Amino acid sequence: MKRILVAAMHHESNSFNPIITCKKDFNVIYGDDIFNNLRDNDSVTGIIKTLQEVGYEIIPTVFARAVPNGEIDYNFYIKIKNES
Repeated sequence: MKRILVAAMHHESNSFNPIITCKKDFNVIYGDDIFNNLRDNDSVTGIIKTLQEVGYEIIPTVFARAVPNGEIDYNFYIKIKNES
């Protein structure tokens, strides 16, 4: 069985919005807890379920989601990127 590592960051950034989106604005889920938080009509759910249906083993790492706001705090972005 082939294995696929899955990580995601969902955020609509607006560079004209002066508010920086930081850690407190994100819901961050790690590892197998991602499977317990799958939602209908969600892109990550669609990716995971589609890959599973064709026989791939999913290795979840990190999933971060925030509502639209200003740009993401650079240090937080690097932290999440390094965790995936």
